[in-house]
Amino acid sequence: MASFVLFAVIAASAFYQVTPAEQFPCGVSKFRMTVKSNRIANGWEVAKHSLPWHVQLVVFDDARLKTGGQCGGSLIQLKPGNVSDLVLTAAHCVKDEKTFQLKPKELMFVTVGVHDITDPDKTRVGVADYTAGAFTHFGGENDIALLRLQKGIPYTDFTRPICLPKKDAKLPVGGECYVSGHGVMFLGGSTTKELRMVDVDVLSNEKCAQNMDADKKFNYETQFCAGTNDRTARNGDSGGPLVCKQDDRFVQYGIVSFGTADYRYLNRAGKYTFLPKFVEQLHTMEKKLKPAQGVLPVSEIHEYLTNLEKIQAQRNKSLSTGSLDTGSRRAPRPPVLRPEEYECGVSAPEYPVKMSVSARNRIANGWEAHKHSLPWMVLITASQSGSAAAQSCGGTLIQLKAGNRTDLVLTAAHCIVKNGREATPDNCKVLVGVHHQYAADAFDKEVRVKALRVHPQYDQENWGNDIAVVRLEKAVPYTAITRPVCLPQKGEQLTVGTECVVSGWGQTSQYSTMLESELRMATVKVADFDECIKDINVKVTSDQVVCAKTDERRGFCNGDSGGPLTCKKGNKWVQYGIVSFSATRCGSSFDKYAKVSSYVDWITQKDNELPVATSEFPYEKLVEYLTGLELINGPKSPTAAAAAPSSSSLPSLPSRPSVSSGLPSRPSASPTIRFPSAGSGITRRPAVFSRFL
Repeated sequence: MASFVLFAVIAASAFYQVTPAEQFPCGVSKFRMTVKSNRIANGWEVAKHSLPWHVQLVVFDDARLKTGGQCGGSLIQLKPGNVSDLVLTAAHCVKDEKTFQLKPKELMFVTVGVHDITDPDKTRVGVADYTAGAFTHFGGENDIALLRLQKGIPYTDFTRPICLPKKDAKLPVGGECYVSGHGVMFLGGSTTKELRMVDVDVLSNEKCAQNMDADKKFNYETQFCAGTNDRTARNGDSGGPLVCKQDDRFVQYGIVSFGTADYRYLNRAGKYTFLPKFVEQLHTMEKKLKPAQGVLPVSEIHEYLTNLEKIQAQRNKSLSTGSLDTGSRRAPRPPVLRPEEYECGVSAPEYPVKMSVSARNRIANGWEAHKHSLPWMVLITASQSGSAAAQSCGGTLIQLKAGNRTDLVLTAAHCIVKNGREATPDNCKVLVGVHHQYAADAFDKEVRVKALRVHPQYDQENWGNDIAVVRLEKAVPYTAITRPVCLPQKGEQLTVGTECVVSGWGQTSQYSTMLESELRMATVKVADFDECIKDINVKVTSDQVVCAKTDERRGFCNGDSGGPLTCKKGNKWVQYGIVSFSATRCGSSFDKYAKVSSYVDWITQKDNELPVATSEFPYEKLVEYLTGLELINGPKSPTAAAAAPSSSSLPSLPSRPSVSSGLPSRPSASPTIRFPSAGSGITRRPAVFSRFL
């Protein structure tokens, strides 16, 4: 079961002054919406706090408060002000499923400002009183309930009410509508931690009748149909809101009521309570409820932060100030919004709502790479001379000369140069063999920079020749988690339509404020150069840039700069591009990459000119990244397909040449590099490779 409550505005005190309701356009979120397809069936995780009216209702089975059920609900406003103590949900969430008698209010708790229901710092409020409609059987009408919270909820960036419809509003057939909740993602599954949403089509009464189970009684005046079991609400979403966008705000038209659990009818629409028919009744219901006892302190309402976001914030502060502050679990307390600042149904701009079905959700619309499957990937942090702030970029280990280690990294010029100022080696660091950039082992894999070179014709305005090489202080030995990517032949061209991979730790979308913790990747296709640049006002040539694009809006995003565009050639991955620039954001248009095949001679020249590393990075530090479960249970056993080559070609403990007097001299020839991507069969302490396969 599932339910959420509406918050109605309570009488304002001197602190919470009353202002005419017209000053608070409801249904306007402070944060815009974006998307990906994966939940509430076939929906996506919402941008946190972008649905500030959504609440979670938990109804426990008994006074022990150990087991129970959950529902969705929504904060609503019936009176002017900047506080609400009312929650709207479904009657079947608060009634006994056998007797249909009202359950004790002492067993009910509402979580406001909710995103992840497992958050230990979530804000939970008890129920002071409630009333429900004349709901007498599952699937029946009057499936509506109104809850009064024990304390009023002040409006902040994280808590705001949804707009209510007019009493004579028509069924929003053809409208832009969404349903949200923490319900199961598929039949038989468990509920989700994060709040999710999906776009649904509201059906006309005629189509609803065709979709209705033959044995169900249905009142088409007070109930309606929306979505299908492919895109609809599920178990655990009950009581949650169905909202439709009207101009610049969201209006709640429905309450999740019931659907089919029969696998034979997976295309059946979900059934909802039609809220316009109950707007007047809500005012009557509210007058019967006991009043709330005061207002919840604003300090109790806070932004949800994942552990990784907390680490990211600490790391960002460390990079910009040079010191590490442990910080606190919660973000700074949000100020209470003055009535003139608040718009109901509108999320804060920092938390845009995900709306597009073709999501932009990371290296945009990609996925987490198998750990260490891209062993050439490195993470670079660099700051310009005189600046304390550092930026993160991707890069790759490359090899131009024979050996079983490398001290050369390829990246983008704009990662090294900013506002005409170039970073210095002392202000650059490179993490190698990393999957989770905030893991405990990540900083043990940090290598300092000995020298760097930016292409002399790098054009900051037009993004031409956006390429740089970095010489490491210590050569990185080749292990299961550190290997170089192959370089293309000089002048080698890619065919339009070739499928390639872009990878990095960048943001998940243009609305994201954090870099990703784990390395991610996405597939893209090489695009025609002339079509790629026809709508942009930059002066680049086909010798400088290779373009890529997909219909799924995949591509790179902020923080992916300098990372590789790699394409598989036979059994090896070859780097044809370096993440450079895009006229739009995060996979929504053509992405441009520096064309590596045009710079092979320049890379070779710089490799010969730069001072070489004279020592080797300790291979003992190049350990496999282990998740929390793997630390407890041990790493997964390698599959046959991922097993290491035979000992004849890959000794487990090869002898390594001495580096006490400098690395071996580098021959001028550039051998062909052949080796497969590292598989998943990685040991805790990887063996050093004596040679390439």
